[in-house]
Amino acid sequence: DNFVRVSGDAIEMAKAQVFAWEASTRGDLAGHLQANPTQVMLAKKQHEERQKKLQELRNREMADRYGGLEHVKKPAEVAVLAQTESNFVEYAPDGRPLQ
Repeated sequence: DNFVRVSGDAIEMAKAQVFAWEASTRGDLAGHLQANPTQVMLAKKQHEERQKKLQELRNREMADRYGGLEHVKKPAEVAVLAQTESNFVEYAPDGRPLQ
């Protein structure tokens, strides 16, 4: 029975319930999840969108300020797969390289 509780919409409903509790303690939301689930889910969706936009803005500001966008981009798969271990060197316990 417990595997049903932690799958599907049960997890989303639990997250929505926590969001509703936290929003009501902050005074942001006057709704109740069981009384008006549409209002709570809409507010949760809007909150997540605002959070995503703020995170993107912060990331962009940090990149503009400090640079480093070349490190954010993923390398091409061909380059990753083309790497070999030809430069691998095994060492003996006394520190001399073994060949």
